[in-house]
Amino acid sequence: MNTKYNSNQILNQITKIDYKNKQFFEKISSSIGKRVIDLLLLNPNRFIFRKFLDRKIDDKDINKFISIDLEIISFEPTYNKRKPFIINGKNRFNQYFKIVYFNINQFYIKKVFLIGKIYRFTGNLSFQNNFYQIIHPESFFDISNLSNFVECQPVYNISKLRINKNKFTELVEKNLEFFEKIELPEEWISNDFFSKKTWLSFKDSIISLHSPPKEFSDKSYNEIRKRLAYDEILSNFLTLSILKKSYKKEQSSVICGQSISNKIISSLSFELTDQQKNIYVEISKNLSNKIRMYRLLQGDVGSGKTIISLLAISDVVSSGFQAALLVPTEVLAQQHFDYFSKILNPFEINIKKISSKTKLNEKKIIYEELATNKIKIIIGTHSLFNKDIKFKKLGLIVIDEQHKFGVNQRMKLLNKAVNSHVLIMSATPIPRSLAFAIYGEIDVSVLKQKPSSQKPITTNIINKNKINQLIQGMERKIKNNEKIFWVMPEIGLSDNDDKRSILFRYNFLEKIFPGLVTCIHGKMKKNEFDEKIQKFRKNEYKILVSTTVIEVGFDIPEAGLIVIEDANKFGLAQLHQLRGRVGRGKIKSNCVLIHTENINENGIKRLLIMKSSNDGFFIAEQDLKMRGSGEIFGTKQTGLPQWKFFNPYLDLDIINYAKENSKQMIRDIKAHKDQIYLLINMFFKKEEVKNYFNG
Repeated sequence: MNTKYNSNQILNQITKIDYKNKQFFEKISSSIGKRVIDLLLLNPNRFIFRKFLDRKIDDKDINKFISIDLEIISFEPTYNKRKPFIINGKNRFNQYFKIVYFNINQFYIKKVFLIGKIYRFTGNLSFQNNFYQIIHPESFFDISNLSNFVECQPVYNISKLRINKNKFTELVEKNLEFFEKIELPEEWISNDFFSKKTWLSFKDSIISLHSPPKEFSDKSYNEIRKRLAYDEILSNFLTLSILKKSYKKEQSSVICGQSISNKIISSLSFELTDQQKNIYVEISKNLSNKIRMYRLLQGDVGSGKTIISLLAISDVVSSGFQAALLVPTEVLAQQHFDYFSKILNPFEINIKKISSKTKLNEKKIIYEELATNKIKIIIGTHSLFNKDIKFKKLGLIVIDEQHKFGVNQRMKLLNKAVNSHVLIMSATPIPRSLAFAIYGEIDVSVLKQKPSSQKPITTNIINKNKINQLIQGMERKIKNNEKIFWVMPEIGLSDNDDKRSILFRYNFLEKIFPGLVTCIHGKMKKNEFDEKIQKFRKNEYKILVSTTVIEVGFDIPEAGLIVIEDANKFGLAQLHQLRGRVGRGKIKSNCVLIHTENINENGIKRLLIMKSSNDGFFIAEQDLKMRGSGEIFGTKQTGLPQWKFFNPYLDLDIINYAKENSKQMIRDIKAHKDQIYLLINMFFKKEEVKNYFNG
């Protein structure tokens, strides 16, 4: 009997395989997820195409990834570690091959492979010394047992989990078998759109993704990815629509007090740009309206988003309400707290900062004062999500560097005050259509214009072997009492010989500039981290070597140079964000991009874009064009949310269709209840959303 299961069961626990290994499942649960669908929505990072060639091999097969059957003839053992161990074999057409292994246990090889037996080897075919050869085969199978041989096999990025790949594959296969027995709701993609596509059904797409058919190809994968990308972005639209629906007609408090903001504007040492003035007027109109504001403020690095948010917050306080400012890091929270406190000091406004490092006794006082409206402005990190935080009269929520928070996280704060206005800010310029994809129907303000006092940053590109040429320029900067950032792509090994490590670069610079260099990274203890930053700010150090932890929250006007090592390993958006750490004062600032020695043509093109422009929106457009040509998995460092299948650079064409599809389903929400519930919870696991379907 073929048992059928309800679709809700794919939202339950992973179907386990028959062995006891709690650590194995704990690693999967913590990294991938606990549910069947979490496992099956894991997008393979590549596919192995084991094309079996049962024919004579010729020159056109060289440098191709193939599978061939070879009879083992002899071994060529070696007792020199630098020389390979070679297996000699031939195919049934009497062509001779060499299977080459380096640093292999010879006794193991001789046990695994028996002379006279036939094995199927898979790997990259090369030709050397008049022999075809495969160096370190990807796989091999005894042809008497080819049950595990597949011509196309998905490969998953699980190396960081340090788990057995074969066991993981077995787990995927078992859950796929279970998935095949699931009865899913009727297809949710509108018929008029679906009929125009050559897409498989959702179920068949998942099955083909993890168990590719023989005819599977790159084109097949792209079609499947596109189909699942549509489902993912559709579920995002549905999630946002349901959450917005819960806001009860989006009624909000009327905020129209501008007594403080007018005084702030008149007291500033600089004049607001025209764009800043216009955007502030837009926000003020929103705040004075009963309809709840939900606005995205997109501003280029250094364009002055913070002062706009401060003016809006001061209006809220003038009207007797509270404001909350959510930021992703402790450093940024402290920077905003210092800035707000300085400007608002004459008005005696109670401002507090909260983070995971805030002492328990202090937290209790903050909770009490927020609940009684004594604290007017709270600035905090993820600690603002704490269930113990309750507001008396929250009028505005500002979310800075919003892409650092998921929708789920943002909603934890938004749910604390359903009627509050919302302003989200981002320094990552993105197309308007993509903004809709990420945030749903939302008002968008764009801040491109930078203060006239701000000087453009000069960007140069150099090869890694020319680092010594930087030293003279650094010496001049230090003589002028300027500070320098030096960014490394990773922490690296704690080894002086590891040229990728922060420690290596720190020691290199410390020898040249003794006593003037310090270094920080994300794994450093907070006290040590904060101490080094403060000393850098106070001019005790002139050079700060770091990872990308300085990307946000480091506003140091004296910084006149930033050096970004292995710059071609970064996304353009992140490079632009990092470059924005300098040029914040009146001094002439420079950015030096150091590329790796093996940089490719595309990498050079991307760095040249950085050299030619300081316009974040132009850079984002160029990045979009370049990545749209085929960098499928290159969204990690763009500053955009992480998606399973949806690619911001390839899938803009489906956004509008998915948005309309979502509207149709929401209009008749009762008829599509099961589909909506499943879609939302498959991709996003929004626990809050479940409640809206149960009540």
